[in-house]
Amino acid sequence: MRSPHAGAYVLQEVCEVAHELCGGLLRRSFELLVERHQALRTRIETGAAGELRQMVYPHAEIPWVDEDWTAHPSDDQEQRLSKWLAEDSSRGFDFAAGVPARVTLIKCAAARHTLVFTCHHVLLDGRSLEIALQEWFAIYDGLVRDEEIQLPQTCAFSEHLDWLASQDMVRAERYWQERLAGLEQTTALVTDRLPSFARSCQGMAKERTELSADLTRRLHSFVSGLGITVNTLMQAAWALVLSRTPEKSLLPWLREIRAHWMELRDVEYTPADRIAAWAGLPAGMPLFDTLMVYGRQPVPESYADLGVAWRQRRVRRVQRTDAPLTLAAYGSPLVTLEIIYDTSLFAGETMARLAVHLRTILESFLLRPEAQLEAVRMLPEAEEQIILHGWNSAAIPVPAGLCAHNLFEEHARKHPANTALEDSSGAISYDAVDRRANKIAHLLLQAGAGPDQLAGVCISRSPETVIAVLAVLKAGAAFLPLDPQLPQGRLESMLRDAGPKVLLCREAEWARLRDLGLRLLNLDRLHAEIAAQPGQPPPCPATPDNAAYAIYTSGSTGKPKAVVMTHRSLVNHTLALPPIYGISPADRRLQFASIGSDVFIAEIFNYLSTGATLVFAADRQSASLAGFLRDLEDLRITVTGIPSSWWNEWMTAAAGSDLPLPRSLRAVIAGMERVNPAALETWKRLAGGRIRWFNAYGPTETCTATVYESGASPWEGGGVVPIGRPVANTSAYVLDPNLRPLPVGIPGELFLGGAGVARGYWNSPELTSSRFLPDPFTATPAGRIYRTGDLVYLLPDGNLVFVGRCDRQVKLRGHRIELEEIESVLSQHPDVRQCAVTLQGGEGHALLVAYVSPKRGAAPSSEELRLHLSRQLPEPLIPAGFLTLPELPLTPAGKIDRRSLPEFDPQSLSRESSNRPSTPTEKRLAELWQNVLGVANPGTSDHFFQLGGDSLRATRLIVLIQKAFGKELPLAVLLRNPTIGRLATLLDQ
Repeated sequence: MRSPHAGAYVLQEVCEVAHELCGGLLRRSFELLVERHQALRTRIETGAAGELRQMVYPHAEIPWVDEDWTAHPSDDQEQRLSKWLAEDSSRGFDFAAGVPARVTLIKCAAARHTLVFTCHHVLLDGRSLEIALQEWFAIYDGLVRDEEIQLPQTCAFSEHLDWLASQDMVRAERYWQERLAGLEQTTALVTDRLPSFARSCQGMAKERTELSADLTRRLHSFVSGLGITVNTLMQAAWALVLSRTPEKSLLPWLREIRAHWMELRDVEYTPADRIAAWAGLPAGMPLFDTLMVYGRQPVPESYADLGVAWRQRRVRRVQRTDAPLTLAAYGSPLVTLEIIYDTSLFAGETMARLAVHLRTILESFLLRPEAQLEAVRMLPEAEEQIILHGWNSAAIPVPAGLCAHNLFEEHARKHPANTALEDSSGAISYDAVDRRANKIAHLLLQAGAGPDQLAGVCISRSPETVIAVLAVLKAGAAFLPLDPQLPQGRLESMLRDAGPKVLLCREAEWARLRDLGLRLLNLDRLHAEIAAQPGQPPPCPATPDNAAYAIYTSGSTGKPKAVVMTHRSLVNHTLALPPIYGISPADRRLQFASIGSDVFIAEIFNYLSTGATLVFAADRQSASLAGFLRDLEDLRITVTGIPSSWWNEWMTAAAGSDLPLPRSLRAVIAGMERVNPAALETWKRLAGGRIRWFNAYGPTETCTATVYESGASPWEGGGVVPIGRPVANTSAYVLDPNLRPLPVGIPGELFLGGAGVARGYWNSPELTSSRFLPDPFTATPAGRIYRTGDLVYLLPDGNLVFVGRCDRQVKLRGHRIELEEIESVLSQHPDVRQCAVTLQGGEGHALLVAYVSPKRGAAPSSEELRLHLSRQLPEPLIPAGFLTLPELPLTPAGKIDRRSLPEFDPQSLSRESSNRPSTPTEKRLAELWQNVLGVANPGTSDHFFQLGGDSLRATRLIVLIQKAFGKELPLAVLLRNPTIGRLATLLDQ
């Protein structure tokens, strides 16, 4: 009904007749059939208010076309018919033209014809179509024999419409609201290819499977003994394919499905659009993407018992709904499964596997009827072995007893004069780095540092930061990286939780750390002491199982949590990644990541363990894109790694400009969040295969776990950018809620195992035990898997594709954010009674929004709340917008109903200001702000970062300013001049 011209909900009853036909009598019998049934005289018309109405007319002419194909060879006619049926279906119907039906009689030979009756589903359903065709030929056979026939009494279509109008919609609404209470989203359907807005039924195909006579007999016996039907069994199997149901026993669950199905008969008259509305689904979200229909027997068998004449008539049905995937199941004579799918979305091999999974589930029902649902198998043994072990088989040898810093020391011995670190002040050799790190390590040992003790490193990004990290490891301790740019409150909270034995800093950080009661080693004040220490490494008491580092991430409990990684895990990561990226001593890596991220650790060890050079430039987060690219060129960078959000911006700018790719660059590593597929297409066009591109994935708890190189999978493209396959000595499992492996194409939670898994969380044994579980799929003693909370699915070649999150954790501009942490800090404001934080907006325009209900009196202002949060949270965790509500909506269970929160309008961030842009520069800047921030009418005094701006949007704005004004501005200039007025003055000077 939504798209009558698109071919959806078009039914074609195709009758191949192997005897002579009298065309005139066949047409006359059809006219009598139309006179007999009101449904065949019904038109769909549009009322004055735009509503659709069914109008029954006393007379109707349904188009009839005769075609003669006798001139075409019989071998070609079948292929010709398939093409014709697809074209006929794709024509759909123009409801304004008349009854949505037509007849085509194709003469294939003197005694062979094909009759096609095409109609819209709004006119007839499948069973009605069978009745119509049976009566049509009954009338025809009677006319041929000149006999009067007796047909059953008809039921007026208007009576059915009267029955529909009399149904209790209030009762139906109450039923559906109770039945679907708590539904936040419908079952996800993963496709092999990106959906197209121009889908056509020409792309529909069918995968048909007949079960054996023995299996059919056993299934019928099974359902008979339970008092259910084959229909119930098929519904159960299809439900398990789409979504696993935990903690239920099979037999009670099957009876529950049967009972629910019987309940639905009382409200089966309810229109689907009303059900979706009553469920409270977001606008545009379909109630379902798949259908399951059940019939007692397939269409050919349903005509088999109609008499001798039907032995020469073979009937089949071609139908298409607007659902891209439909299971049609039949119970006899053999249980038959027909999977009808859209070939623009699904591959044939995927559907063949799906048929195997359905059969495996049905067989599992019979083998273990008393089992829990978690024991029901979907995967055949061979397929399960490939998924669990074949795609997790990459391995490399790891020398025994090796610690992470030993890999650096090896290159310092082999190539002492090679450059290890470089910044604007010059180059530092491997030998110089090694000797200085050894000297500081001796001081750390004297300060009491040792195995499984934390030693903090709070030094702005520089070569000295790397040296400090190596020194901590050489002393046998675990380094705790602390970004000096963190708010004081957050820094102090992390230090209280970690309790480091000693803290390395420099003069720039010493002032804010000196009053915290910590043992500080200010490297800028210890020149003499450091110089007096031996240049040789101290005896290191650490072993591969000791902690190498602890790094803090956002925590769902309201405070950050520290992930503890061992030397064994870091060594495996350091040995596994360089061969993938092709890192060699000739490489120069641009240091980009914050000291507080695990990417910073990868930058150190992946490159210094292979003899490459790590290059420090100006603060990358405070530079323009053009400046970043110029640094890559001027510093002869060969490899760079950046967050996917930055890379997406790079490609957006490159797509519409002549920004060149640096000549020295040979590899780019993106990661930390979802990659924009369109950006990857731009990259392919610009790079032309000259520069390798990688998509790296891995939570802090597992180092980098998977890597994908563009072009490595035939499934790349069409909206799919894989995150890759597990690196050496690691494993990746896509599991259901019962920790059972899921097949290709079915979304599930990603669990990571193997050598890369962290020890756990610092001082948090309960949290550790809830996220780090025993590995049920490995023979390795004490093997564990980490529950990532990420939803992924497998491609047929073993590559993984990221879908989303199982919880409320989000990724924004490369930062992992637990929304509960922001809510916890926000709730500590004395005037906040309730609060909730959400991530809104699409890719490139996402922003955090806070909803606040005040305790009493006037609500705190956005500026006040922003200031309160900034004392404890870093900038990426500060919401861009704040909405004050008298009360936050609640669910019946008393929890905040986040679906009912009003959508935040970014336009509200710009206030009505009398300071309207007046000069040409101000007006042009205002247009650019509207483009980047999505706000209307920004005033000259409005603050960029209070309108939802952030470092990523600032980078985008700077690119647009360069295009519009021909002037390149460092990001620092925008930070100091965050209003249109001040920026315009600067540009006009």
